[in-house]
Formats: sequence, structure tokens, C-alpha cells
Amino acid sequence: MNVEELYGYADDHLILSPSPTQLRRAIEVVENWSADYNIKLNPQKSGILEVPPKFGDTVLKVGGTFNNIPIVDSYKYLGVWVDQKLSPQKHLDYLFGSKKKKGENEPGKKGKVGFLVNSLSPCFKDISFEYRVNLWVTFIRPLFLPLAAMGSILTATERSNIQTKMRISL
Repeated sequence: MNVEELYGYADDHLILSPSPTQLRRAIEVVENWSADYNIKLNPQKSGILEVPPKFGDTVLKVGGTFNNIPIVDSYKYLGVWVDQKLSPQKHLDYLFGSKKKKGENEPGKKGKVGFLVNSLSPCFKDISFEYRVNLWVTFIRPLFLPLAAMGSILTATERSNIQTKMRISL
């Protein structure tokens, strides 16, 4: 089989880089490889999320670009929202909606969990508790699994907040 006969789709690449110079080089390598294999990159569907050291400052300016790729303060990677502090809050806001801010007339969105619960709720009146639990395990619990993987870098308060949200969703 010739390379020209191969078709594919690549998505959700992650590049870890300790400096802007090495990041620039890594982007060039990806761009060159993609050009060699006739794969088109879309920089506007990409994002650079800088995660600075705990007490360090960011080097890149959010809202700007780096090699035509937007610099962002949060990014959805493999279905998980991550911010510059690696905090679970952005993902929890995605799951449960953000809280209503002062001065807003409309309450925050209900989030992914609210959408799924509302979608499944017509089924609840006619099914057993065990079946309800199975629905939760199938549709809701997987949304929390990425946060469990972050467990070692979360504070006790963040872990407690996640556990509370899981109980609420059940």
C-alpha cells in the first residue's frame, strides 16, 4: 500500500515543552511532518495552554498567538477542561454549569450532567433503583473519571467538592 492510499484523521495531540524556544521547534516539527504527509493543520482549532510553576508567572500572553496558534487560559483536551492552575473547577463548571454571577438575570447553565439528567428523567418513573444506578454509572460517572486521575494534584477541599458533586449527581 502506498502512502498516497492512506487516509486518516489525527486529533488531540499534546506537546509538553519547558520553553517557548522548544515549543516553537516542536510546532515546526509537527507542521513539517504534516506537510510531508499532506495533512492540513488548523491552528484556530488548536490552543496553547501555559501551565506555569506553582509560584511562577506565565511567559505567554493569553489572547495572543504563538506561531499562529491561540494562547488560551483553558482548553478542552480529550473531553476534560483544563486551566492554567490544573484546577478541577473549569471541568466541574462544564459538568454542572457555572454559578450565577451578581447582576445576571438568568441563572447559569445546568451543564452536561443537568442535560443528561433532564434527558433521562422521563425514564425514571418506570424503572427500578438498580436500573437508575446503572444509568448513572453508564452516562454520568465517566464524566468524573478524568478528575479522579487528577487526584494526586488536587487539594483536600477540591477532592471533597468533587465527591459532593458526584453525590448530588447520583
